[in-house]
Amino acid sequence: MAKLVLGPCCSVEGCSLRPGTNLLSQIKVYRFPKDTQQRSAWIAAVKRRDWSPSVNSRVCSTHFITGKPSNDPLHPDYAPSRMPDKPQKAKGMDRYWRPLKRAASAATHPDAGPETVKRTEPESPRYKNKSVGTDLSMKDIEDLLSENAALKSYNEELETELRAHEQIIIQ
Repeated sequence: MAKLVLGPCCSVEGCSLRPGTNLLSQIKVYRFPKDTQQRSAWIAAVKRRDWSPSVNSRVCSTHFITGKPSNDPLHPDYAPSRMPDKPQKAKGMDRYWRPLKRAASAATHPDAGPETVKRTEPESPRYKNKSVGTDLSMKDIEDLLSENAALKSYNEELETELRAHEQIIIQ
């Protein structure tokens, strides 16, 4: 029988998770960073009195919003933020993405000045807050959706016709 080798335990007080507890375990652990600024942020987030991390100290993936640390100082996962004693915020990433989205929309909009970004067409409630990742307008997308529906109905008509011809050939 093979011996189960468990990984290091999480350093956060009150957390005893570790990787390798079973085959379905999604827990990963991360070493404390070597960058002094990020390392001190991690130590402050762990909140252990009179403690400094050793070479073997780890923090598990459950203490990061996205499940892994980030090297970006503006990212919420720059330091562990999901601690057992803190209430969990549902919108942890919103604060990070908001200025990036503003900058991207201001840079791509032709009439955009530093103060405002004007909308050229009203946004359909069906597509509100949806990113499609294309240069198509919502009107173009709606036209493509209606064309797709028309092609689907035409395809169904052809399949019905084909089945009718098959019945005639079989008889």
